[in-house]
Amino acid sequence: MKKIIGLVLFCSGIAAITRLDVTIFADFISLIFVLLTGSSLTLIEYRKNFSRNDLILSIRKNMIFAGWMGLLVGTIYILSDFDQSHLDQEAANFAVALLSVFYGYIVAYLAVFFSQESAE
Repeated sequence: MKKIIGLVLFCSGIAAITRLDVTIFADFISLIFVLLTGSSLTLIEYRKNFSRNDLILSIRKNMIFAGWMGLLVGTIYILSDFDQSHLDQEAANFAVALLSVFYGYIVAYLAVFFSQESAE
């Protein structure tokens, strides 16, 4: 029950900081990139003798890594077509690139959160 309250408080904090405009955290492509890359890396690491705990730690590590990879890919993409006359658009593109790191950490936390819930 404490974990659910903590999760609700976390979501409430995000909503309060963004003044309930959570759409700034919504980018489907970044989320898909993190989920596919993190899942692929986890499948590459997976072995028959993986325990449940090993699998969760692998998912956690790979989702965070995938988030950082998304930032690097996004930054390279932005800088490859950088235009100083449109700095406002470039800033918005960089904000989207940062979302992949955010998604990586959120998915990693949720994997641990739900694995502990089902283990109890």
